[in-house]
Amino acid sequence: MILTLRILKGLYMGLMFMVFGLVILWGVFFLVPAFMLVAVFKGHNPDRMQAVNRKWMGWWLKGLEAGGLLKVDGVEGKPVAPPSVIVANHPGLFDVIVLITRVPKMSVMVKRSLVRKLPLGPILWSAGYVYAPVGGNLWEIKHFFDRARTVLSAGYHFMMFPEGTRSPKGGLHPFQVGAFKLASRAKVPIQPVLIDNRPPFLPHEDRWYLPLAVRSPLRIRFLEPLPPPKAGTEREVAARVEAMFRQELDIDAAGPARDLSMVDDLTKR
Repeated sequence: MILTLRILKGLYMGLMFMVFGLVILWGVFFLVPAFMLVAVFKGHNPDRMQAVNRKWMGWWLKGLEAGGLLKVDGVEGKPVAPPSVIVANHPGLFDVIVLITRVPKMSVMVKRSLVRKLPLGPILWSAGYVYAPVGGNLWEIKHFFDRARTVLSAGYHFMMFPEGTRSPKGGLHPFQVGAFKLASRAKVPIQPVLIDNRPPFLPHEDRWYLPLAVRSPLRIRFLEPLPPPKAGTEREVAARVEAMFRQELDIDAAGPARDLSMVDDLTKR
């Protein structure tokens, strides 16, 4: 019975992915060209696409809820006024979509694989999102930090998952220090966001076509913002925030925060 329910939910999840893809195509072929035309006369404004994203992604999340897959159970607190660097844990596949629907004026670090697998490039550009650097390429790392600082200086939040990928089930990966270095160099506060999603919805270990038989509840809590880290203390602040997340989620401690390759030198320029 449970396996049958999971298979049925997997079919529904497949349908929701199809809807997601159709909305992307509509955005690429109709919405982005319209916004580009508006930009000719009024300039490029990421707020336009971000507002659309919040709407349609909110409806899409309602579709997941209707299918008994994922439910946003509550949001506690509010983010600090922008600009800030938002750091959050990453238990499931759609955490970023939930945050996009809840936080206006927010740019996001996105993986380039999304552009390779889906025609998302024009939509990501229109919304002012920033591609993550690939590997240890010096130019890409420098370009990423320069672009992120430009977004912050324009008065936007910038969201990063300091784990670098989705959390292991029931745990956390060590926090990388890149987000904390960005906040330090840009002199903006850090806004920690705790995502409590137990059992997690579509972590790395699970396949999308066989989701949980039970609906996965997700709660968001905006924690007290932190001042910009002083130069040289970013690793310490990253470890402190990681420890705070582990305590709130009742997760055992792990190793020290990992660094991003060559970030130290590049972000000082």
